[in-house]
Amino acid sequence: MNIDKAKSSLDKILRIVSILAIVAILFAVWFSIQFAKSKTKKEFDQRQIYFNESHTKFNVNWANHAYWKKNKRDEHIYECSTIVNKEQVTYQMNVQINKEQFNDQFNVKTKNTARPDLYEVVKYSTKQIATKQPNMPMYAVHQYFLNTNALVLHKYNFNGISENGNCSKSMFNTKSILTLNYDSYIDYEGIGKKVLPKDILVADQLPYSLRALLFSDTLKVKMDILENQATPIVGDLRVYHAVISVSGSDSNTWTVQVMLDKQKQNSYVFEKAYPNTLISMHTWDGNTMQLVK
Repeated sequence: MNIDKAKSSLDKILRIVSILAIVAILFAVWFSIQFAKSKTKKEFDQRQIYFNESHTKFNVNWANHAYWKKNKRDEHIYECSTIVNKEQVTYQMNVQINKEQFNDQFNVKTKNTARPDLYEVVKYSTKQIATKQPNMPMYAVHQYFLNTNALVLHKYNFNGISENGNCSKSMFNTKSILTLNYDSYIDYEGIGKKVLPKDILVADQLPYSLRALLFSDTLKVKMDILENQATPIVGDLRVYHAVISVSGSDSNTWTVQVMLDKQKQNSYVFEKAYPNTLISMHTWDGNTMQLVK
């Protein structure tokens, strides 16, 4: 009889222990999920603490517009030109904007959407699709921006081929620090890494990030802008203390002037209607874009 009571008591204890163990496991899973979510949020909060003085001049939530619920991709073709070996060459370029889900573990497009560390990015891609000049450098650029902040360049990838050799560049934003890794065929460059100044925009991102300006005829904002990186060389990585100003060129478009210095000025024309499509671009060093379709 005592044996039966002992077995019964032991069974009760084992059931209680099993229940407690299951509760502990479930709590551990819940806690790990919450920790992953809070870690991801903390990481991205830290990546958005800069540009504080400029945020008031931009709609940082530009990418959260209802437009994207119906349109998964924004795609256009441009007629472009640039200067190569002191000669102007022409080509066509495909420009795409679409949204992707990244995971914070690998910071790439995720296959498993059930995981807790997901975040949205805007992918801005430019790719040459046609050129008649055999010496024209060919390249593709992929830029990724936080969905919650049109100013924050989260990731950057450039792959270029020219008659002087190949070059690849990548940038990644870690807690507001932008690090450039490169593999250049150019002498005195080679393979290396450089940490870029904080609070800068890359010239390559302006056709996207300027779309998020709070456009008005009186708008002016000062920004530090890194010279164009869509080139087969690393270069001096010069940063300009630029002044951005806006004017309403007509009832349908805004013109944005970017004064890099007294001798260097870029001009961008955007549609007033969302998603503020880039109509044309002219830069001080001879790069042009004109919307075709």
